[in-house]
Amino acid sequence: MLWHLLAAQPEIALFASLAIGYLFGSFKIGPIQLGGVCGTLIVALILGQSGARMSPDLKNIAFALFIFALRFTGGPQFFANIGRGWRYGFLSIVEMVVVIGLVLGAVALLRLDPGTAAGLLAGAATESAVVGTASEAIGRLGLSAADTACLQANIVTAYSVSYLSGSSPSCCSRASSRRSSCA
Repeated sequence: MLWHLLAAQPEIALFASLAIGYLFGSFKIGPIQLGGVCGTLIVALILGQSGARMSPDLKNIAFALFIFALRFTGGPQFFANIGRGWRYGFLSIVEMVVVIGLVLGAVALLRLDPGTAAGLLAGAATESAVVGTASEAIGRLGLSAADTACLQANIVTAYSVSYLSGSSPSCCSRASSRRSSCA
């Protein structure tokens, strides 16, 4: 009954994900607290199993607002850290090499599809812009609508799961990826 309601009214699933996820993320077990973002990602993955699907326009607007809010809060920190020297630049290069190397190794070892690989990269680096960029790129590959939808869904799923183990200090959990079921 509840799953049918969420599938018929995806807006309820959206706002329930936000409210329940924020509440879930606020609980602290010992030194571990997921935070609002991770809590919302976990709850959205669970509620997404109901079949609730947002319109593409709403997804694009929500993603743009998310990126704007993220950059709005991170921008001042970026400019404050520019004057601190080469250490941050060097650390960024090391992080890029390590994250890309680990993702490429996981893709080769686990034979991941492009959607799962892009989501793994986005989550491991906690770089949300990769989600939108990869989704757009997959949409332009000329694949069938079903394959495109499956790969794009894999981006979001892999991002949500790998974000938990990414470099974000507010998310303290381990997650593992699994092989995709897309054709």
